[in-house]
Amino acid sequence: MAELGPGDTFGEEALVSNAKRNATVRMLSDGSVGRLTQEHFIELIRKPLLRTLDLAAARALIVAGAHWLDVRFPEEHKVNGKPGSRNVPLSFLRSQLKELDPACQYVVYCDTGVRSSAAAFLLTQEGFDVAYVANSGIDELGRAAASVPPPPAVPASPPTATDQFVDAEARAQSLTAEVAKADFQIEQAQRLQAEAAATKQAAERYVEQRLGQEHARLAEQAATLNAKLIEAQRLKETLEQQCAAARAEAARFAAAESAKAAALQQRIELALQEKEQRLEAVYRDQTQRLETLHSEHAAAREALQEAWQKIELESSVSRERLAAAERLEQEILAREAAQSAQLAARELELREILKGELGRERQRFEAEFVKYAADLAHAEHARQAAEAAQQAAAAESGRIIAEYQATHQQQLSDLQQRLAAERAALAAEAEKLRAEMQAAVVAKEVAELARERVELTLREARKIEHSGVPDTAREVSARLSRAGCDFVDRVPPA
Repeated sequence: MAELGPGDTFGEEALVSNAKRNATVRMLSDGSVGRLTQEHFIELIRKPLLRTLDLAAARALIVAGAHWLDVRFPEEHKVNGKPGSRNVPLSFLRSQLKELDPACQYVVYCDTGVRSSAAAFLLTQEGFDVAYVANSGIDELGRAAASVPPPPAVPASPPTATDQFVDAEARAQSLTAEVAKADFQIEQAQRLQAEAAATKQAAERYVEQRLGQEHARLAEQAATLNAKLIEAQRLKETLEQQCAAARAEAARFAAAESAKAAALQQRIELALQEKEQRLEAVYRDQTQRLETLHSEHAAAREALQEAWQKIELESSVSRERLAAAERLEQEILAREAAQSAQLAARELELREILKGELGRERQRFEAEFVKYAADLAHAEHARQAAEAAQQAAAAESGRIIAEYQATHQQQLSDLQQRLAAERAALAAEAEKLRAEMQAAVVAKEVAELARERVELTLREARKIEHSGVPDTAREVSARLSRAGCDFVDRVPPA
């Protein structure tokens, strides 16, 4: 009939009409219900809200502009409904409230006052201006009496046979009306009983139909569940087979990866040994060349010092000795230039060799790393597939894959650490080579400085020769010292 919410009430119709309840109320969720007893309801709600009228007062209110509202069944209304009244059965009153005019005043009636009181209470709750006729609103006895003419007024005397006949006739008419009313009520009860039986049969048919549908639905669900169970069993067997295949594949792949890692480690160790040997050979060759360059530089310096000692001892230098000095200078310059060119070429060659070696090693390591990463991705994909199959089949497969993953990650971590250590060793070797190259550059700069000093010495010697004024050895030594030459004064004191 309806769904009630917080603050709504129910059961008031039964309390108002003092009749049996016509509906069942069930809670949809947990909650609290307040209960009001019949005595308190009548005292606090019914009396203040409901306005009760007798039939005469009700007719007067109708004359004043109110409207009759008959809440009996349509069959009852057809028999003795009031003229101009509107018929809305009590059982349909809630659903037909929108058809009533809230601006009108209604007088509700029925044959006993029970249904009219319940209807009046409902309409009052909805805001209508309502009053109801207490007891019966049907004046059948009055209408029957009105159809019989009143007896003539006679003096008080003992009743005659005619008077007794008139009284008997009046009582007969009254009893006839009562019998007709009783017959109508019996017919209404029989009709209600027939409707109840039809409703019961319809309910039984509906329940039987619903039960049949429910049995069919449950049978269909049972067949579906059996099919799903068979499919699940088949899927379980398939997953177990896949799990076994995945474990075998994981073991095979782990053995292959272990072999690849061992081979890769062996190749890396061999490559590092070869690179260390090559770098050691280059270092020895470079060391020998630096030692040779140092010895040649020392010899050139000693020769230059001896030449200048001869120049100091011989004040008048002849053209032949000057030419010899110039040739010696040219030879020293040529030797220094050759040594510088050879050193630059060797430096460039070492740079190119080292660059090429580092590039090839880097490419090879990158290629191996890419290949190993691809293998690792393939292994990860295989691990995920195996893990999915193991989760569906058994927990033991997950443990095996987890152990394999940990071992594989540990191997990968060890390999990455070794690669990092090898890169650090290569970087240290490169730094060492750069330091040796810087030392060679410093040696070259020292040789160039010595050459510049020799040039300054020769220019000073030419100045002495072109000036024609012989200077003393001490003056030449002082001039060369001012020029920045590392000169040793060997002139004996005056």
